[in-house]
Amino acid sequence: MNKREEIKIRDLWAHGFSAADIATQLDGWSRNQVIAAVHRLGLSGRVTKSVRITSGSGKVMYVRMLANQLEAEEIRSRKRAQNPKIISPPGYRLAKLLKVLFPKRFFQSVLEQTIQDMQEEYNEALAEGNLKSAQWIRVRGYVSVCSAIFTGIPARLFRTISAFSKSD
Repeated sequence: MNKREEIKIRDLWAHGFSAADIATQLDGWSRNQVIAAVHRLGLSGRVTKSVRITSGSGKVMYVRMLANQLEAEEIRSRKRAQNPKIISPPGYRLAKLLKVLFPKRFFQSVLEQTIQDMQEEYNEALAEGNLKSAQWIRVRGYVSVCSAIFTGIPARLFRTISAFSKSD
C-alpha cells in the first residue's frame, strides 16, 4: 500500500464508505484487502445507517452516514421544525428608512406602492412554494425601488429649480 492509497482509504473510511465501496475505487483491491488495511491503519469501526434521499429530479439515492452524524442532523431538523424563524417581509426596513429620508408625499405616491407590490408578489411566490422565484422577486423589488428613487429625485430637483427661477 502506497501513501496515496493510504490517504484515499483514510478519507473514504472517514466519510462512511464501506470496504466494498472503497475497494471499487482502488484498482485491484478486494474488500478483504481494504478491511485488512483499515485494521493495520488503526481506523475505528463504526455503525452506519443507510439514508434514502430523493433528489429534485426524482432519483432515489442511498447514502451511508455515520450514526452520530445522522443523529446530529435529525436533532438539527427537529429544532428547526420546533423554532421556525419569523422574518420581516422584504423592504420592511427599507421602507422605514425611506420614510425618514424622503418627503411624505413622494414616499406615499411612489416608493410605498413599489414596496407593497414587491411584498405582495413575494408572499404569493412563498405561498406557492417557489423559493427561487421569491428570491428573484425580492431582488427585482429592490431594483425597482432604486429606479423609482433615481427617477424621482431628478424630477423633484427640476421642480424645485423651476419654482426657484419663477420666483426671480
